[in-house]
Amino acid sequence: MSPDGRYISALAENQKKLMLFDTNTNRWSSLLEAQEISYNEWSHDGQYVYARENREGAGAVVRVRIKDRVLEPVVSLKDFPQLADVFAGWIGLTPDDEPLLMRDRSVEEIYALDLRFH
Repeated sequence: MSPDGRYISALAENQKKLMLFDTNTNRWSSLLEAQEISYNEWSHDGQYVYARENREGAGAVVRVRIKDRVLEPVVSLKDFPQLADVFAGWIGLTPDDEPLLMRDRSVEEIYALDLRFH
């Protein structure tokens, strides 16, 4: 929900559209279409909705200005290594609307443990 409570941003079920619901008019409209969209986040002043999008395998954080639907790139994630995990795609915003991202550089290792009980 936008900070002023007028709008609700939501992802379409197929995660290919970012939608906007205007509570004054009770109408939905499309803000953004992409190959995949995730984790939309409102700017603190309510003028933008930030989202993570993927187009042809290249990830980016973008924002859409509500008043005129202008799409602006914020940061490319081309060289930002991440795990292919549903939660690794999370984005957030700092108090001054800078993007926050999760980065997991861990490795997965398999260990064997032999126990002998006496």
